[in-house]
Amino acid sequence: MGPLDMALAGKHSGFRREHSGIARKANLEKLDLDPTLKAPKDRSMTKNVVLGRLTRILNPAAYLKGKMEMSRQIQEYECLVNKLKLKAKKKAEDLTQEMTELRYQQTNLLEEECKHRSPLHVS
Repeated sequence: MGPLDMALAGKHSGFRREHSGIARKANLEKLDLDPTLKAPKDRSMTKNVVLGRLTRILNPAAYLKGKMEMSRQIQEYECLVNKLKLKAKKKAEDLTQEMTELRYQQTNLLEEECKHRSPLHVS
């Protein structure tokens, strides 16, 4: 293998390395990683991530208690949202019924008015 062949082989291997690096980077970007695993942009974020992980490691009971409390609050809020949705649905049904009754009354009043005026025009 001559010097020219070696130079060409070196260029091809460099291309392969660069191409595989780009492919690896693209694959990593496709992965949906936990945001805490990505490199933070400032030190305070790093500190918060480290403290959060240490809390989970050193005091798992407190971490689980916090998770359970958060879960309980979420369930309470979901229950409240469902109650409010039911209340809003009931109000909407009541308003629809009231509008229907008012429309019926208005139609009756218009019919009575028409009946009342019709004899006047006939004579």
